[in-house]
Amino acid sequence: MSFEITTVTDLALRQLVGPGAGTALAEAGLPRPDDLCAAAHDHGFVACLGHEHYLVAGRDIPLPVASAPPWCFTRSDAVFRIPAEHSPMLLAQYCGHDLRRLPEAGWLMTRVADIDVWLRAGAHARNGVLVGCDASYERYLHDALHGAVPTADAQNA
Repeated sequence: MSFEITTVTDLALRQLVGPGAGTALAEAGLPRPDDLCAAAHDHGFVACLGHEHYLVAGRDIPLPVASAPPWCFTRSDAVFRIPAEHSPMLLAQYCGHDLRRLPEAGWLMTRVADIDVWLRAGAHARNGVLVGCDASYERYLHDALHGAVPTADAQNA
């Protein structure tokens, strides 16, 4: 059985850092999730990376607003989508977490193939798991994930 790992190109990412970041989210009509959690909005999701530190993902993101914190900038992460039914088994080859326990709409910051990544499951991942990393690692992570597909296929046989 084979499956497709796709590159996501239609997801805008913004990072808000500093005093007032949570207030700016609320004024923009976006959720303000708890630390190290994520919450969905109409066009994507918001993840809290730490105190007053947020990643906003989606299409037509309604930021910045007048009260945006001093550090509100666009990110250029490489993002991949792995089909939900294959993601735990595929990522288990490179990640120490049991991703079968990643809940629907789950959020996790971890390491995959020795690089820092974020993982997002749920509806905005189109029934899969989004894997995001710094754009400088795009080719490396792409090759690592695609290299694991034959192994994953053999395990399903």
